[in-house]
Amino acid sequence: LRLAWSSAPATCALWFSLQAIGAVLPLLVAWAGKIIVDAVVARDTQLALRWVAVEGALVALLGLCSRGAQVVRSLLGSRLALHVNLRILGKAQTMGLSDFQDPTFYDQLTRARREAATRPLALLAEGAGVLGALATLIGCVALLLSAHPLAVLLLVLTAFPATLSE
Repeated sequence: LRLAWSSAPATCALWFSLQAIGAVLPLLVAWAGKIIVDAVVARDTQLALRWVAVEGALVALLGLCSRGAQVVRSLLGSRLALHVNLRILGKAQTMGLSDFQDPTFYDQLTRARREAATRPLALLAEGAGVLGALATLIGCVALLLSAHPLAVLLLVLTAFPATLSE
């Protein structure tokens, strides 16, 4: 995280913001769906149509957020690769010729330069993805609890056989 932040703080902050928004938007879509169902049950056509429009806008925003996060991640990856490669080259300038004649050292240096663009960012992306999924899961559980406390229990019991089969 420190390495990505030092390479491009604004880009890193934008990427994390898009990831956080992307974790919250599915909850808002689900909540809008609940309001639509409630409006249909209450036979309030105007309210239902208004919330259908809101839900459509939220889904569009979710798509934009997802695509934007991909673009920003790509940009962050490029900047991070440049930053890491510059650090590697700076360190390489301080070394002697005998270090470069060692095949093991040269292979490590080449591998570090080659993987500089993908490894740190992949690790960061996986961590952000897990945190985003966890936030969405906690929000879904909260929404289900607000609908009916037994809903979470029924969902867990329903998923249990599939979990055992895998």
